[in-house]
Amino acid sequence: MELRHLRYFIAVAEELSFTKAAQRLFTAQPSLSMQIKQLEEEVGVSLLDRSSKSIRLTPEGVAFLAEAEKVLNQVKIAINTARQVANSREERLNIGFLPVAEMKIFPQIIPELKQKFPNLNIQFMSLTCREQLDRLRSGELDIAFTRHCINEENFESHFLFSEQLYLAMHTDSPLAKYDIVPIKQLNDCDFVISDSNFSFELNRIIREFLFKQKIEIKNFYYSKNILFNINSIAMGLGYSFVPAYVKSIIPKQVVLKQTDKPLPKIGLYMTFSKTNTSRLQDELIRLVNKYVSN
Repeated sequence: MELRHLRYFIAVAEELSFTKAAQRLFTAQPSLSMQIKQLEEEVGVSLLDRSSKSIRLTPEGVAFLAEAEKVLNQVKIAINTARQVANSREERLNIGFLPVAEMKIFPQIIPELKQKFPNLNIQFMSLTCREQLDRLRSGELDIAFTRHCINEENFESHFLFSEQLYLAMHTDSPLAKYDIVPIKQLNDCDFVISDSNFSFELNRIIREFLFKQKIEIKNFYYSKNILFNINSIAMGLGYSFVPAYVKSIIPKQVVLKQTDKPLPKIGLYMTFSKTNTSRLQDELIRLVNKYVSN
């Protein structure tokens, strides 16, 4: 049994819905159902009653829920205790991030943070949104910069800014002749989109926009990072929607365009544990909020 099994079960127990719990956990519903099934097999009893349209806890599930919550709370206490001891010996932060934070935020705040904390030791981890959230919950990360606002009791999310999406295309594309591209021109085209396992929010926003505009894509190519989106376009694989921050890194073969239907925006959030009260983390949070408010 792993801690994630307990977290998954608690989410399902609180939501009483596999669909809502999967959305909350940023995972696929079939994967979540499988994890709960594995947990029940290991415990040896049914924890959920699936006999009706809605699910509910069995008596065994109610008892297990109470103990599972105690276990996770104790794990958090253990993690925070160990980290507080470590912080007393060394000023250290473990930060997960997306490329947008690396390019737009860190260069502005890290020099000032380093000046105030000469012994600062920062471990930067370039991770997907899903990986960051998992490691934040397990205590491996102090702060995460993701596309998600986390509404959970033990965490706090600060909205930092939103970015406009642009239509990326090869300079030789037939649509490159337009100053403002008619969105209907994307019908029956190839499209590069972020894989939902790596950028759930960007995938969701783009699919909802295409559905709303009644755009039928010919072929989807799935990307694990935004650089692959750009490089795919440079190789002539089709079109893509990319955030504004990539303007400074696009190759000469790629051009960004606006469309006649306003493209959506995507946000960036900074999330951290409420129970970590280190002055180093407090100062980093202060600097980030100061920077984005200017």
